Amino acid sequence: MNKTIETLGRRLRLGVIGGGPGSFIGEVHRTAARLDDNFEIVAGVLSSDAGRSRAAGR
Repeated sequence: MNKTIETLGRRLRLGVIGGGPGSFIGEVHRTAARLDDNFEIVAGVLSSDAGRSRAAGR
């Protein structure tokens, strides 16, 4: 287990900026963050358009 995760007793909280629908690299980064279950995505701004960003977060 990761020493930081062990010390905290929880996953690291992650915020994502960019990488909304239609973005290849955004999906890659979100998938990679979930692979070892050490990160929890808790916030994101996935588009400069608030409506699109909100829809992508659902």
